[in-house]
Amino acid sequence: ANVDDPQILMFLSKSLHAELQLERHREHIDKIQFLHTLLHNPSISFQEGQVMQTLAQRALSSHDLGEDDVVFCHGNPATSAYLLLHGSMTYRQVDMNVQPTGDYWICEMCLWTHWSHFGDLHCQSFSHICALHVQEFCEVICSSPTVQVQAHNYAKDYINCMHAENACSDLWVSELQVAKNSSLRGDDWMRSKWTSWVKGPASPSSHQASPRLMSQVVPQ
Repeated sequence: ANVDDPQILMFLSKSLHAELQLERHREHIDKIQFLHTLLHNPSISFQEGQVMQTLAQRALSSHDLGEDDVVFCHGNPATSAYLLLHGSMTYRQVDMNVQPTGDYWICEMCLWTHWSHFGDLHCQSFSHICALHVQEFCEVICSSPTVQVQAHNYAKDYINCMHAENACSDLWVSELQVAKNSSLRGDDWMRSKWTSWVKGPASPSSHQASPRLMSQVVPQ
């Protein structure tokens, strides 16, 4: 259940509730590069804005977890990405122990490609997390043909980065996300990447992995 939803929200209209949810989760959504660029696009269309509101309403949920609660286990299919809001967690993979921070989403790659967890994530203390659910994320994104094509092209860029860096951890972060905070590339670089996501690549990508949205959108 979404622990942040007071009962009074039940009396709001659907459109107002969706708008409120987007504002509540804007800071969290902003940490995913594709959604950050969409949110900050000065030419964002009404339809794209509606997609963002619906995404915040349908695909995001907040959860309180206790000490030693398990978020996911090695080998299980990934069904959500997670963002730590408060508390502390430990990610274990083979002989590696890492304490994730709230700077990046954990297991964001499951939004863009089919993924099974490489490690275990559990709480060290009482924690508050935000979850972005894959199925609902894909359904909402695919409700808009324009956003669907943009997301598909972004996913191909993302997977290319995964292949190039041999990503094998649920904590892997793409260079696209790192670039968001990099003064070397900055907004001009991100605008150029956004143009490529909208228009698609000039030539077919050479990688073999399929983005999650591949079966639903085939840009020409």
